[in-house]
Amino acid sequence: MDSKCEWIRAINETLTESVYEDSYDNEIIKELFKIISKSKTTPEEHAKMKDEYNQKRFERETIHKNRIENARNLKALGILTNEQIASAIGLNLKEVQTV
Repeated sequence: MDSKCEWIRAINETLTESVYEDSYDNEIIKELFKIISKSKTTPEEHAKMKDEYNQKRFERETIHKNRIENARNLKALGILTNEQIASAIGLNLKEVQTV
């Protein structure tokens, strides 16, 4: 069986929770099924975990972008040193210097 078809079938079977592990030749897929079966996590729980991870990642990236923008604004004022801006904003000195 084509490798892509086998992966697609594996994904489909895990979503429908009707996996026949012995029908696969790909060792990576077999190992993945072992990991999934050990975790006892449903596809819905996996999807929720991925959504939560992506949400937290988005929040971290947004916070960092806001800090960069705040550093840029403070530098434009010309009142504080790069060290003071880094300390106040929560960025490292190199990030402030490159803004």
